[in-house]
Amino acid sequence: MPISIRSIFCNTATEDSPVRTLSTGMYYISNATYNITSNSIIMLDTKDGQFSVKLPPAPVSGDIIFLIDVGGNLEAEPVKIISNGSNIFRSNVSVDLTKSYMQYTLFYFESEIGWIISESDLINKGF
Repeated sequence: MPISIRSIFCNTATEDSPVRTLSTGMYYISNATYNITSNSIIMLDTKDGQFSVKLPPAPVSGDIIFLIDVGGNLEAEPVKIISNGSNIFRSNVSVDLTKSYMQYTLFYFESEIGWIISESDLINKGF
């Protein structure tokens, strides 16, 4: 499966649309829930406030999503992952990402378990 690259940065710009395209593959979000597509890489920056990302509604086994905190502000301004009907660790709940400078890898296993989330510390790995 090809992986697309999408960059998401939170921005409090006042526009009619909460999602604003700046250039190919780069979006600014303000007070919105962003719908993630499977097999993508998403850069997160919450310097201007919290926002939510919604998981795909019909994932299949093997789908993967990378969420990378490039702003380093998740401890103060977490990003909420909304399950969108699929389980996250066997539960249909939302999860807050609260550790700064982390790469979160979401892997969809199957419907009972759902999405598995692993963390990788970007700072202490020398990135």
